[in-house]
Amino acid sequence: MLGVSLVASVLVGVASLMLAPAGLLCDQSAAAAAKLGFLSYLTGKYLSPSNCKVDFDWTEPQVVGTTLTFFIRFFQRNGRSYPICDEDPLLVEVVAGNGAHKVACSVELGGADPNLANQARVQFTVRRAGLCHVSVLIGMVHVRGSPFIKNFLPGRPDPQKTGFIHHSCTVVCTQDEPHHLFLEPRDKYNNACVVDSSTDPSDEYSVDIVEVSTNRPVPSCYHWENYPENSRIALVLKLDRVGCYQVSVAYRGTSLSNGDFHVIVLSKSDAA
Repeated sequence: MLGVSLVASVLVGVASLMLAPAGLLCDQSAAAAAKLGFLSYLTGKYLSPSNCKVDFDWTEPQVVGTTLTFFIRFFQRNGRSYPICDEDPLLVEVVAGNGAHKVACSVELGGADPNLANQARVQFTVRRAGLCHVSVLIGMVHVRGSPFIKNFLPGRPDPQKTGFIHHSCTVVCTQDEPHHLFLEPRDKYNNACVVDSSTDPSDEYSVDIVEVSTNRPVPSCYHWENYPENSRIALVLKLDRVGCYQVSVAYRGTSLSNGDFHVIVLSKSDAA
């Protein structure tokens, strides 16, 4: 009788596998497969990526440089909590800067509280502006909603990173004609900052122009223009006297990386 019962049990187990949906066996981790048997498959007592939930502890969009946290909650196929452990093939990958930079992240599993046994806490800091892809996988299978796409904005301009492009220590321009000097604002992580067409750069940028021969300040000989399409602003000089000038440009009182230079103004006949 014992032998008959044993054979019957095996046949029932094999029949259960044959009748199981095709995706059922692919929907559980390798660690669970090693530990669990036929009965566990039938009752759904295994880790199910499609049942896992990811909660992000912030609102969109975020500014680069902030340490952020999100939580992963693990559940079995039958809907009950799954106590996650180091043996489970959990993979968390964060790629920022529109897919160009992989971001290191810390993952803490469970906790002292039994109610947190099915939870992982993930922290990371993004320093590249743009779209960020957050992938959470069990083995080779994404959890529900993964990969997630998050947006990160650049920070405020950093004077040490912000400067004039195609810069020269001596700028030559023509008397009474506008001369554009393009400035590229960048944050401390070297991201190009957002330039808003409605803002006035003179609220944050200061310009001091002094005529070298007389040491006389020359106000009202410039204005700013915004170019949001390429994240640049332009300092437009228009000097009405021939000569040499010293120009100093600062952001919120701090000189730009290449904000000190000379301007030589030529007459129209000399410039021709």
